[in-house]
Amino acid sequence: MDQIRKVAFLRWLRVAILIGGAGCVCLNASPAMCANDPGSCSASPESRRLDYWLGEWTVTFPGATGSATSKVYLELERCLLVESWDGRKGHNGENLFAYSSDDKHWHAMFADN
Repeated sequence: MDQIRKVAFLRWLRVAILIGGAGCVCLNASPAMCANDPGSCSASPESRRLDYWLGEWTVTFPGATGSATSKVYLELERCLLVESWDGRKGHNGENLFAYSSDDKHWHAMFADN
């Protein structure tokens, strides 16, 4: 495995473990602790900062043949920004982005085949 793939895999693994741990906490907590205000994400200006990216895109690279496609949309009551991309030749991926009002930062998870 080359160095870039190792770093990407370790980053993905760390995020997966953190998300899995958070899910376990919510499973053992009262429903009120894990429920979010459904309007909070759509009403928060900070969580709307990537909305310019929404839509369907064609992605090209200088010197490369062909192009990739990217579809960017919102899920989970507008709290999760998802990019689904198709790099052609069987290379696909999903990118997930969410803004945390707790620490005032964006968090992301990237996965591809």
